[in-house]
Amino acid sequence: MRCFNDKLAEKIARAPRVFFFFDYDGTLTPIVQRPEKAVLKKDVRESLRALSRFKGVKIAIVSGRSLKDLQGVAGPIPGAIYAGNHGLEIKSKDFNWIYPAAKQAAKVMARIRADLKKKIRPVAGMLLENKTLGISLHYRLVPESKVASLYAQFQKAIAPWLRLGMIRVQEGKKVWEVRFRPRLWHKGKIVQQLLKKHCQGGRFLPVFFGDDRTDEDAFGALSSSGITVKVTQNPRAVSKARYYIHSPAEVFDFLRYLIQSRRAHFRGICS
Repeated sequence: MRCFNDKLAEKIARAPRVFFFFDYDGTLTPIVQRPEKAVLKKDVRESLRALSRFKGVKIAIVSGRSLKDLQGVAGPIPGAIYAGNHGLEIKSKDFNWIYPAAKQAAKVMARIRADLKKKIRPVAGMLLENKTLGISLHYRLVPESKVASLYAQFQKAIAPWLRLGMIRVQEGKKVWEVRFRPRLWHKGKIVQQLLKKHCQGGRFLPVFFGDDRTDEDAFGALSSSGITVKVTQNPRAVSKARYYIHSPAEVFDFLRYLIQSRRAHFRGICS
């Protein structure tokens, strides 16, 4: 990965049509100890609102959170597209979509969550989060000495459900995620579909910011057509992203620069 730089930022600022895709946790907001505390800061939200008012700009927030949860922590951003559960639930001002099998999947996930609660011995600091179409077992606050035992219990409890082929398990930042994910369904697929849906009026320059393993699918999908940026403290890590930026604070700095630069380049074109 190469460092995200001023020349690249200026290229994005001058592009007539840009479609921004942002992951949420670890990208627009810092990773926090409890997920409900990751509320979008007011100045970041205001920057996204200002950016969305430019003609030729679209914004989507693509997150592993449930749609309801994502809208709650991100707050209202007029014109933004909210894609929850890795795109299984999508909502915008003029578009509302949910994966056809979502109702059935939610029932299955409720059964799995009940099973996990029954079979995993509670450990101080663990958090079992219900995402409707997914379940997250957070262990950021669990003592290091107890993580291995907790993981063994989790693996044993989830094994029968994995054998049925209905779910996938993925590890994130101090979290194990159980997801209903149809084959070939991931953030990369959602990004491509949103670009296709909004292609009227000309081609967009797609720009994706993300920080976690689930964002790698989007990095790969846009490898030849867009600008992909990983938010990471370790630029030497293996990633499909072409560029890196160090923190959500630097993402915010980019947003502020972008707004000022677009105002200078496209004066009078705000909608």
